[in-house]
Amino acid sequence: LMEPYLVALRDCDQPKLELSCDNCTALSDQNVRDLVSTFSKSLQFLDLDFSFCGQLTDQTLKALGNGLLTPLTLRRVAFSFIFCEQLGDDGLIDLVGALAQIATLREVY
Repeated sequence: LMEPYLVALRDCDQPKLELSCDNCTALSDQNVRDLVSTFSKSLQFLDLDFSFCGQLTDQTLKALGNGLLTPLTLRRVAFSFIFCEQLGDDGLIDLVGALAQIATLREVY
């Protein structure tokens, strides 16, 4: 069901991606990995809201971190993980470590 949307995201090659999955209780780590695979190399602004997505684990944070390490031109990122109770320190360390390696990054929220 998500496949056509993922293909469309990958093919549009836009510099900005904003997505709110707020309170999407069915969202899984695999769904986020699939989303990360669509990030275009021209991506400059990324805003993802995963608030109240209770199934997400550290695997989501690792997938985001790995996806951000591909050659991107990111200048600004914003994430929201309010009440994602399965996220822990290990995943946050992976994500922050990836963000620290992005030379073009100017803003993190």
